[in-house]
Amino acid sequence: MSTGTAGKITSITELRAAARARSDQRTANARSATTLMVVMAALLVVGLTATTSASSVVGIGSQEDQFYFLKRQLIGVGLGALALFFTSRFSYQHYRKLAMPIFIGVTGLLVLVLAVGEEVAGARRWIDLGPIAPQPSELAKFSVVLALAAVLDRKKRMLGDLGHFLAPVAVFLGGTAVLVMMQPDLGTTIVIAAAAMAVLMTSAAPFRFVAGSGAAGAGLAGLLAFSAGYRRDRITGFLDPWSDAGGTGWQLIQSYYALGTGGMFGVGLGGSRA
Repeated sequence: MSTGTAGKITSITELRAAARARSDQRTANARSATTLMVVMAALLVVGLTATTSASSVVGIGSQEDQFYFLKRQLIGVGLGALALFFTSRFSYQHYRKLAMPIFIGVTGLLVLVLAVGEEVAGARRWIDLGPIAPQPSELAKFSVVLALAAVLDRKKRMLGDLGHFLAPVAVFLGGTAVLVMMQPDLGTTIVIAAAAMAVLMTSAAPFRFVAGSGAAGAGLAGLLAFSAGYRRDRITGFLDPWSDAGGTGWQLIQSYYALGTGGMFGVGLGGSRA
């Protein structure tokens, strides 16, 4: 067999192996997507069913429509499904290109809400646009993950250096956390930080850097939790709900009543009493 012929056979073999690898990857991706869709659908069905059961009496009393709250939830499900469909059509490469514009735009909204946002119960988190009042911090959950992932991937060969690791964390996570805490909203800040930690854990950064930043973030969250009176009251209400049964302990006590009345499986659909 000539050298040229052997080279052609090798090339064909390599092409076939590459095609099989791509096919296997597509199959694995399809299986993962199917699993996620099944889990999501199950959560939606359970959530909508529970919402209908728990809110039907309230809907009749306040809106004269037992399905009022279900209809509102279905609107959200519909909008979410449309968003899922359109965003799933884009390759992750497009998201990589859009990461910085999206982050800058959401950061602008976080600044805007502090200036002109609607204040409710001492918090300024919403921008009043008439029929809707979007909450920019919800968009920040997505923008931080997107921007952090794009930059960490670009810098993956340099993440062994502490400075290169801390810079994007400080800019994207730290900067966003400061703006959200100015609203103030510690709960959303913790959610954003947890999502960012998931990105850090899947990056090429050394584990000691990721663990150190996680420990520092947890310590800071603890300090912030005790830095304001209403946050301390919530912790006290959790530890001793009966000390303020009509205030900070209300929600937890209602869960006691629910478990005491219906046990682990409840009293049945439509049988809710509170």
